[in-house]
Amino acid sequence: MKELTFREVIANIKEGEVWEGKYKKIYIQNSTLFVENINSNFDGVIAVGFVLDEIYKLKRKKILVCRSV
Repeated sequence: MKELTFREVIANIKEGEVWEGKYKKIYIQNSTLFVENINSNFDGVIAVGFVLDEIYKLKRKKILVCRSV
């Protein structure tokens, strides 16, 4: 499994990749970068800190669902 630091993930992430660290999940969808808390106890958090050397693992390619009308 590929592992990168937070800095490396942000610099190199590609659409459809999902990277998971100890506390956060990072992915790009529709050209928008998302950083989500894995632990739902952080809902409503006003400020977020990042450990730049934290290791993130490439978990999977995110499957984008396209719905036709």
